[in-house]
Amino acid sequence: MFTNDTKRAIFSGMVSFVDDIVKNVSEALISSGLWNNTLFVWSNDNGSPVTVGGSNHPLRGGKSSNWEGGVRVPAFVTGGILPEHQRGKVHDGIMHITDWLSTFCTIAGIEANLEPNAPAPLDSINAWDWISGLYVCLSIYLSVCGVIC
Repeated sequence: MFTNDTKRAIFSGMVSFVDDIVKNVSEALISSGLWNNTLFVWSNDNGSPVTVGGSNHPLRGGKSSNWEGGVRVPAFVTGGILPEHQRGKVHDGIMHITDWLSTFCTIAGIEANLEPNAPAPLDSINAWDWISGLYVCLSIYLSVCGVIC
């Protein structure tokens, strides 16, 4: 497939390996009966490293750059606790990776700001109502929460 591009072939092999691991973990959760109580999230903190065979096409730039290819990444959410009407849907919107902390805490039923003497307040927004479909638009959800968009 990538006969003239060794870096691309190696990178593709690593991505394929990760795909297999995600499949194995998903199948293990399903077969053990834990899937219905699972929220499976796949995300990333930066774009693909283009210098070692990755690609962020059609976005410009990659890992360690401020171009969209370096900071804008896809994510997916699945699992038994995701409402059925949200499965297979695409959400257009922006969510920062740090927002998963407040989101996971909300799902678990715990307070995200547990440390009263923290040097700074928690910089994370709970996005569960948007992900679960209560709000169809992230900007409407953030306006209801009092966050200025």
